[in-house]
Amino acid sequence: MIKFPQSSILAFFVKHKTAANIIMFLMLLAGFLSINKLNRQFFPNFDVETISVSIEWPGATAEEVDNNIVQLLEPDLRPISGVKKVKSKSVEGLGYSIIEFNFGTDMQKAMSDVENAISRIDFPDDTKKPKITKAEFYDIVTRIVLSGNLDLSQLRSEAKIFKEKFFSIRLGNSKTR
Repeated sequence: MIKFPQSSILAFFVKHKTAANIIMFLMLLAGFLSINKLNRQFFPNFDVETISVSIEWPGATAEEVDNNIVQLLEPDLRPISGVKKVKSKSVEGLGYSIIEFNFGTDMQKAMSDVENAISRIDFPDDTKKPKITKAEFYDIVTRIVLSGNLDLSQLRSEAKIFKEKFFSIRLGNSKTR
């Protein structure tokens, strides 16, 4: 026979055989009572609190882009309400900034604040219109591959028709069902 130290938990359960069953029953009861309080959602809702701004300047060097675009952008973007961090980069012909906002920031308001800040900046004349985009999270669910005894142009045409039908069904347009 195995001897256990008198003060161990195992010794307690050997002496009191129903104690383990009572504890198991209490744990199951607590689990059943709290099951409605569990947060369960297959695809949770969350926002990506990031806005990016990119401005093209064809033919400009990275240094020109930095001096005439990025250095003008950053001081106007940093004081916007809720901004956590601004990261900018200059490359040949393109300057861009990624503005990260604090969790819970109203992104519609943040987007309009960024648009207003950028509209007040005077960029060089030959720069293209700034592209302001709110980052969004997409998860690939599936990929569809079409193949057959058709040439490439016919296959592309069939793929386009399939895509239109798929999106019209997904969006609830019953005419193409």
